[in-house]
Parts: sequence; C-alpha cells; structure tokens
Amino acid sequence: MVDHAGLGGEPIGELLRIVERARVVGDDAFVRAPRHVTQRDRAEPPQRRRDPEVEELERYRGREVLDELVRTYDHHEAVGRRGDGLLARMRGTATLDEPASRVDLVGAVDRDVEASRRAGPGERLDAQAQLARRALRRRRRGDAPEVERPGGQRRQQVCDRRAGTETDDHPVLDELRGSLGGEPLLGLERHRGGRYPEKTVEHSPERELKLAAGTDFRMPSIYGLGGATVRSAPPERNETTYYDTDDLQLARWGASLRHRPGEGWTVKLPAERDAPFLVRPEIVFEGNGGRPPSVAVELVRGFVRDRELRVRVRMTTIRRRTGLHDSAGRLIGSVVDDAVSVLDDGRPPASFRELEVEIGDEMTPTLLDALVERLRQAGAGSPDQTAKYIRALADHASLTPEIPVPDLAGDAPAGDVVRRAIALSAIRLVLHDPVVRLDLDPEGVHQARVATRRLRSDLRTFRALVQPDFASAVRDELGWLAAILGEVRDGDVLLERFRRRIAELSEEEQLGGAAVLATLGQDRDAAHGRLLETLRSSRYVDLLELLVRAANTPALGGAADAAAVDVVPGLVRRPWHALAKRVQALDENPSDDELHEIRIRTKRVRYAADAVAPVVGKQARSFARAAAGLQEALGDVNDAVVAARWLDDWRARGHGAGEILAAEALAASERASAAQLRAGWRTAWEKLAAPELRAWM
Repeated sequence: MVDHAGLGGEPIGELLRIVERARVVGDDAFVRAPRHVTQRDRAEPPQRRRDPEVEELERYRGREVLDELVRTYDHHEAVGRRGDGLLARMRGTATLDEPASRVDLVGAVDRDVEASRRAGPGERLDAQAQLARRALRRRRRGDAPEVERPGGQRRQQVCDRRAGTETDDHPVLDELRGSLGGEPLLGLERHRGGRYPEKTVEHSPERELKLAAGTDFRMPSIYGLGGATVRSAPPERNETTYYDTDDLQLARWGASLRHRPGEGWTVKLPAERDAPFLVRPEIVFEGNGGRPPSVAVELVRGFVRDRELRVRVRMTTIRRRTGLHDSAGRLIGSVVDDAVSVLDDGRPPASFRELEVEIGDEMTPTLLDALVERLRQAGAGSPDQTAKYIRALADHASLTPEIPVPDLAGDAPAGDVVRRAIALSAIRLVLHDPVVRLDLDPEGVHQARVATRRLRSDLRTFRALVQPDFASAVRDELGWLAAILGEVRDGDVLLERFRRRIAELSEEEQLGGAAVLATLGQDRDAAHGRLLETLRSSRYVDLLELLVRAANTPALGGAADAAAVDVVPGLVRRPWHALAKRVQALDENPSDDELHEIRIRTKRVRYAADAVAPVVGKQARSFARAAAGLQEALGDVNDAVVAARWLDDWRARGHGAGEILAAEALAASERASAAQLRAGWRTAWEKLAAPELRAWM
C-alpha cells in the first residue's frame, strides 16, 4: 500500500503508474488516497474468487516489490522531500548507478507490511513455507502436474531417450572440455535393483554467472532492462552443510556434496569448462542430515574412491532474489544476493558476499550483458566462478588438481608426453564416471570407453619410454574395463540405428521391429547392470588409484629424459608404417574383418598424432584429423556389418513370422548400407596417405 499523502500531492494517476511499473497493480497493491481526493483515475479491480492461500502468498510478493520500490530511501526523512527522486527512478530518469541505502522506508507502507518487515527472518520464512505447502497441496489435487522437487527449476517425467551415437572424435587436446553429456542431469529418488530409478530430470543444469561483492555493495535498480518485469522474492535463510574427504577430493575435482534441511542432499558435478558462465549438473536426493545416503556417495565414488566423507563446512546464507520475467510471466533470469556466514568449529566465524546471475533459457546475451554491466556500475566485482564451498574453505593451498596436466613447452622431455597422455585419459574417465552411473546420456559410457582405449593405445605407442611391467599392468586393467563398457556402448549404438531404421519401415513391419528393440533394450540394460556392479567393485577403485599414481609419477624409462621434439615423431612413425603396410596388402575387395583391423590401426595412429600434437604442432594436428576421417568412414562400415550380424543372430533364436520379416528387412537395409559405405573408405585413405601430411615424422 502506498499512501498518497506522503508523496507530496502527486496526482493519483502518477501513483498508479508508479505501482504499475512495479508490476503489482491489481490484487497485489492498491493506492490509498486522502479522504478529500476523488479516485477518478482508479479503476476498480474485477472481483473474482481466489484460493485464499495463493492470495496470501501473492500479498507477500507484492509487499516485497513495494519494499524494493522504496528501499533506497531513509525512513527518517519525510516521503514528500524524496518523492521527486522516487518518481525519477520509476520514470527511468535517475542515474543508474545512484547510490542506495540498505535502510527500508516504512512510513509509506501499511502497518502489516511494517510488521512483516520487523518479523525475524525465521518467522517470515516459516509462515510463507506453511502457506506454500498448503497452496501446493490444494493445487496438486486431481490431475495437476507434479510440482518440481527442491533444487531444480524445470523438470519433467523421464522418458527413454538415448542420444544419437557419435564417433570418438574428442582429441586429447580437449582434455577439460565440458563433455559431461551436453544434456542435463537429474534428480533421483531411491536406488533399487542395481540401477538408479530415475524419476525426474532437469532439462537445464544450473547456469549462473558469479560476481564478487563487498560488504558495502548496494543492489541497484534493474527495472527497465530489456522490458522485463522485475519481481523480488522474500529473503530466504539456508543452513548448509558440506561434506568432503580430509584431503578435499571433491573440492579438488570441482564437485560438492551438501545437505540442506527441507531440501535433502545435493551432488554438484564438475562444471562444464567450455561455457562462458558456470554450468553445473545438479543431482538431488531425499534424506535427512547426519550421514550421506549411500546412493549419493556412490555417485561421487570416482572422485573420492575409498576415502571417508565427513563434515567440512557449515554455512548460513541469507539470500535475496530478484527475478526478471517476460510478458508471459516466464522467468528469464534472476539476480541472487547472498550473504554467507561460515561456521567452523575452533575458528572465528568468517563471512563473505557474492552475487549470482542465474541464467534462464530465455536470457539473451544482450540482456545478460546489460544486467552484468548494471551490477558492475553499482560496485560489483569482476566475474568469479569460485563456488561457495571453495570460498568457505580457509586454506586454498591444498586445492591443487589431483591430476595435473603437464604443459608441453618446446623443450619438454619426452616423458612429459607420456605423463600428459595418461593424465588426460585418467581425467576423462573420472569425470564421466558419474555420467555412466546415472545412465541418462550414452555419451558417458562412450567417453569412458574412449578414455580406456586411448590410454591403452598411447601406452603401446610410447612403450619405448615406459617400463614394460608398468605398461602391461595398466593396459591389462584398462582392457578389462573397456570390455565391460563396450557391451553397453554397442547396445547404445544398435538401439539408435534400429530406431532410425524401423521408422522407415511399413506400419506392419514396425510392429515386428518393436520386438527387436525390446530384446536389444533388455540386453543393453542388463549390460549396464553388470557395468554398475563393476564400478562398485574394489578392482575398479584400485584401477582409478593406479591411474592417478601413473598420471603423477609414471614409471618411465628409456629415452624419457630426451627432448620430446627429437623422440616422439619416430614413435608415431612406427604405427603409421604398420598401417600403411596392411592397407597395401589388401586386395580389391577386402573382407569385413580386414577393414575392421584397418580401423583399429587407424585409431592407434590418430591417438598417437593427437598425443604429440602439442610438441609437433599444426602438421600433427592435420594428420590426426585425416586419420579421424578414415576412422569414421571405416567405423560406419563396421557399424552396419555388426548390426546385420546381430539381426541374423536374433532371427535364429526363433520368433513370430511378422517379427522375422521385420528383422529381415532391417538386416537387408544394413547390408545395403555397408555395401554403399565400402565405396568411400579408400578416398579417406588417400587423404591420410598424402606425403605432405607426414613431413614431420
């Protein structure tokens, strides 16, 4: 409520425009004129029946918007003396970076707003939480859609969505790219029957831009930016407990495990590193505090292995959120002002403040730039993507990466090439461990398999630089894991192919094709169940520990101390000569098995060129790209051949006539595809065999 008498006699229509700019006109706010003023400019709001709990919630929201409207004016001064400034801000004519005061004006608001402001944060939040719970219970009756769970923004029921297959064309140089499955991750319920029973999935992971803020920062007005509607939410108080190992393994990998009363447990996976802002998959589990649920601990097993998790940080956060909405009411983004107090037993309490610009799907780059610029003009610092948990840790000295990646300078020793190759594959495997466990994106299994195969190949290429026993032990364990990953990956590839092929069949054949997909899906899911048991085994944990040790202190030998630029070109020359010799030995119509062998040798050459590219430079990268082209061409042929063989085996098991006809149609399509693709692989070979690509060897 805004009292007309306190605004120096401004016309009632002007007051209405002020309130309208605050987007609270109607049921959420009204203008109170003096008794002698006729409300000629005020239209009566339509009367309608409303849910009382929802109405009360909206009154809370309206009060907060009005608080924001007048928050910069000292309540010790009369409203009339500051009315011009208030109107200037509402008209958009005030200076954008005008200093603001944190003291709220209460003289121009109703008594109940003042009482609400004076109430303690806990009292206000408790009251609003009860209102929200009652309103949501009423709205969820009948066929109402399920309300999102805590920690998420927009979720929907999970459907069986296997992403399209991709070749393993992620070069070593992309070591820390965000390939955690470009699709978002999910919120989970309980863990039953060996798998995660997915209930809901976030279509967008957490996307935010963090800004530093000092204690004297004052939130500026963001009204008018991009034509968005601004709504301020009541302050929130969050009590958060973070868990980690004694040596801070989660923090060192960029992950976190936290508990909040009322929200449960949240695992945040490492952020995608190729985004201009922070992109973090968030997974939520139900449960009380005290001991992390086993399913959450399992999800971070790749980061912590067999180390014990314990409480590392407790913090209290007072959060003030200001949302930007479009004309349809959809959330575009938010500015979150967090005041954090860190409680650490045995140490004085520490505190810090940060701003988060939460980026919704409708946020445009122009609006984001304008919003950040407005905050910077008001005194916010430069973007700082450090997570709260990391900032809360008193000692940052131990937060070095568990697996450092050597920088291959011009005078780097050959041993650093080996160390780098091991480090990048180990990082790739650990980062995709939780994606494999969640099983929402086939790219997780694909990238984990690439990590194992690439490292086995690199250890073979660089065997002259490492001790034989060390290389043999690592390669054997990687081969064990790669075989289990391969069962799942092969199922993913076949499922994607058959879904696409079946869509091209007649309606009658599509009915038979459903039986093919059902069998393949069951086989694939059974393989993933076996994979999960493998990831829970002590042998797998031992393998991860072995890779971490190997990345940091590999057992080198031979010419490892010699200059890499003098040694590594010759190491790549050997697998290239072996490949060229095998291709020259082929007849005009090589068999499927012969082409598969060429593909494996091509992949080995490509991985070797990728590994030495930081030392050799552009020529090695060009050679690696040509090798990837040949590998992809041969891979397409192999996929079609494997698919046709699987269908032949499936038909032999005995099925109905319609199902067999569908399988025969699918197999014929795969054989025709293989025959067509065979004609193109030699073109890719000729590109790779060009002498100018090998001048560096």
